[in-house]
Amino acid sequence: MKKFSLLVFLFCLTACNGALQNELVEDKNPTETNVMNRELPGRTMSDQNPNLIHTGSERNQGTDIEYAKKVISDTGEFTPDSVWINGNDLWVTAHTDKNLSAKEKMEAQAKLHKILIAALPSYDIEVKVNED
Repeated sequence: MKKFSLLVFLFCLTACNGALQNELVEDKNPTETNVMNRELPGRTMSDQNPNLIHTGSERNQGTDIEYAKKVISDTGEFTPDSVWINGNDLWVTAHTDKNLSAKEKMEAQAKLHKILIAALPSYDIEVKVNED
């Protein structure tokens, strides 16, 4: 009897698996956001996860430096000066037209740091803001 109940259980388990698999694969509404497909266009998994090693991705240090400069320029508050990469460290120097106190300078550095971390999460970023 035990063998028979085990056989029936395995049969039910495998019979349900096929129907469940078809439900998971079929996209019922392709226009809405699919939970299974959350990748950003033009980005690979190693770009999104800083813990994965880059293996032949189209991104390299030159494109990351240009992207960091574009992100800094797009803020409207800062102009990029020196941006360079050393291993996993991204060193950024930006300029602002405003005269800042020490506290405002630290806040500006923190703000720019937060923006750059969101744009390039795979680097340890150090930011320095200078006044023109």
